[in-house]
Amino acid sequence: MNKYGLSIKWLSVSCYEIRYEGHTIVTDPYETNGGVEACDMVCLSHCHWDHLEDLPQVAEKFEPMILCGDKTAYGLAEWLDRDPAAIYPMYPDNELDFGWVKVKAIYGRHKGGKGTFSGLRERLNNNPGCQKDPGMAAIQLMGSMEYRNFLLTFSNGTKLLIWGGDPTVDQKNLCAALGADIAIIQRSKDEAKAEFAAALGCKILLPHHQHFRKDDTELLAAMKEQFLAKAPDAQFIDPARGAWFEV
Repeated sequence: MNKYGLSIKWLSVSCYEIRYEGHTIVTDPYETNGGVEACDMVCLSHCHWDHLEDLPQVAEKFEPMILCGDKTAYGLAEWLDRDPAAIYPMYPDNELDFGWVKVKAIYGRHKGGKGTFSGLRERLNNNPGCQKDPGMAAIQLMGSMEYRNFLLTFSNGTKLLIWGGDPTVDQKNLCAALGADIAIIQRSKDEAKAEFAAALGCKILLPHHQHFRKDDTELLAAMKEQFLAKAPDAQFIDPARGAWFEV
């Protein structure tokens, strides 16, 4: 039963393709391997390489609207060298209504504990993923400083939250008030993430950043168990890579 009216496909890391009534949203395009079938809109959480490496190819092929943090927008437009009108700088709490979907930008914070600014810059400069493209490398530090989560409210009333970062008290209180039916959040065996997910009140939970480390099967099993213990009426979906499913 397609209760919420969405078809969803997970491609890699945080990259999901979300289809609704002939429209398609792609999140954080990376390692898509040509698997993106359509794209009217990109919702970009932040500009780290493992969230936007495939954005140039997606932008070239589909010419989508690209929604991103307001401070990220200029560097992103310069790197992509596309029409700046295609870039939508999203300030916190900014909501745009496209008719078929409303998109609200939610203030977020990238996961901390990475050390000093200079140390982070050195690590990014030495990261092979960042060295592939000088233009992309130039905007990596902004990826640690500006993060946007997104609430998608489709015209049928379905609300989908795309969220990542640390499950701090302020984030839990902020996001719990949004009333999301479906949430896509970063996988973790940390019980705080399961508590955060349960506080959202969502009926369907999907992970991102999964299946790229040796312990991810264990992480996902722990997250599922902890989440369902706190939200027994909800559903946890671990999607197969590249396969469409309906919710």
